[in-house]
Amino acid sequence: MHRLLLSIATLVLALAAERAPAAASEPLAIDLHNNLWTGDLDVLIRHRAVRVLVPYSKTLYFVDYGGTQRGMSYEFMRAFEDALNQKLGRGELRIHAVFIAVSRDQLIPLLLSGQGDVVAANLTITPSRLRQPHRMAGAQPHAAGRNCRVVSIL
Repeated sequence: MHRLLLSIATLVLALAAERAPAAASEPLAIDLHNNLWTGDLDVLIRHRAVRVLVPYSKTLYFVDYGGTQRGMSYEFMRAFEDALNQKLGRGELRIHAVFIAVSRDQLIPLLLSGQGDVVAANLTITPSRLRQPHRMAGAQPHAAGRNCRVVSIL
């Protein structure tokens, strides 16, 4: 009986080894240069994704030890994702928020180059940002005495 169980276990392991996929020759990564697009809501619906550029920080966006995404920008954009899908009646074909952590100095350049759709960060409106070649439109600041706004690049 012991010999039969050992033979079956060996056969199962041999079959599993045959069916195991070969190791990938390239590292697992998102190549942002192959995912360039710009546009309005109709483009996001077609791609079924909102690429959210976020700075990695312990309050705005981070990944905890268990691999769970967290942070204020993450929670805000997940709520936006849910509201957008509900408003559009998407059902199972949802539009997903895809978070891309980048350095703070790359947020606006990556957005303008089509590598992201939204910047979710605590950016202030500064004179140098107002002089940039794009236009910024935003909502009123959330806290009194602050020059922080929800901003859209037009």
